Amino acid sequence: VDEVRALAASLGVSDRVEWLGLRHDVPQLMNAATVVTLPSHTEGHPRVILEAMSLGRPVAATPVGGIQDMIMPEVTGLLFEVDDAEGLARCIRRFTDSPADAERMGRQAQDYIRRCFRLEQQTEKALAFLRQAAEAGPPR
Repeated sequence: VDEVRALAASLGVSDRVEWLGLRHDVPQLMNAATVVTLPSHTEGHPRVILEAMSLGRPVAATPVGGIQDMIMPEVTGLLFEVDDAEGLARCIRRFTDSPADAERMGRQAQDYIRRCFRLEQQTEKALAFLRQAAEAGPPR
């Protein structure tokens, strides 16, 4: 955290960054966001993207790991390349300049989450995984 704060200071943006710390109201904060971004270099299947999409928030992220399976460009969000600050800025501007596109993609992302990540469906997947692991036995 100190390294990131120092970077913000060296870039002269400290006055535009809020350090929120541990929060228990993340859904409310995310719901108030104009856009949710995830400029990761590597990812698995990031929960923050699922949370943003479930709230109908527009998402812009890098096409790494499971993100490329979650975001369908121009349908459920926007993608930009790793380390592409201009690409990230373009995505943010797209959502802020076109609230209709942001709302449409957010709604489509929310519909996708509701269809593909139902509680019953996710529970069954987890149980199937656990059954398979139990049948395989302990590692040798």
